[in-house]
Amino acid sequence: MATASRSQVREETTSIRRRGTNARLRDQTITAKRAEVRGQILDKAGSVGFKAGRFLLALVAIVAGSWYGWNAFSKSEFASLKSIEVCGMTRLSAGQIALLSGLKAGHPLAKLDLNGARKRLESDPWIRDARVSRRWPHQTRIEIVERIPVARLAMGDWISVDGVIMPRRGTDVFPLLVGQGYVGGKIPMKRAVESLSTLRLMELAGWTAAIEQIGLVPDGSMELRIANLTPKILVGSQDWKRAMARVGALQKELGKEVSLFSEIDLRHGTCAALRRATGGV
Repeated sequence: MATASRSQVREETTSIRRRGTNARLRDQTITAKRAEVRGQILDKAGSVGFKAGRFLLALVAIVAGSWYGWNAFSKSEFASLKSIEVCGMTRLSAGQIALLSGLKAGHPLAKLDLNGARKRLESDPWIRDARVSRRWPHQTRIEIVERIPVARLAMGDWISVDGVIMPRRGTDVFPLLVGQGYVGGKIPMKRAVESLSTLRLMELAGWTAAIEQIGLVPDGSMELRIANLTPKILVGSQDWKRAMARVGALQKELGKEVSLFSEIDLRHGTCAALRRATGGV
């Protein structure tokens, strides 16, 4: 029995040793495999990084080359200003507008200060709005909107529908605009603009050709002096169409007797108040 026990012990010892050896071999194999996989991953990463680096370098070179090429082109005579196209003018000439813009032939088109040109144009009281744009390779385009004069002032200047005073341009005849009842004759801007808008509508309807003077009254009405008509006409700013039609009817109805009156008040609906030149109504 003792002999058998020693034999079993030896076998068990041998088996344990074999298992230990196999385990070490397995661990070594796993470690080697892991090292191999890490190496492959690092190789691939290095390859990808190298390719990405080459791509970035190529991209930088393209961008730099494009910028250099554009910069060189924009400064060359192949992209310089040679002509200015102007549209929208009525009273101003194309030459005057080009001069006002400050744009000069020969300057690189890409370097032109278009916003500065727009501001210079809009500083002129005759220009309400201006747009300046490039037309490659040699042209700029200026589009303007001129202000519309609707009346003249005692000093001789004209005034636009939005209340801007402008130097005279042309031989047009506009009604004289005055303030009636305002201290120093100074008309508040809001009141002036409202009345000038009404005056523009009257002009479009063909009435201002006969109106010689328009007086703005503080109560919001207007006092009109009409050519070849003795009495002054008082009308409301919002009801001028009906009032002007009534003036025509009264002229036909009264005939020459209309000269006996100094004032026709049409501010009260369908009624007309006529004041005689010698007093009375």
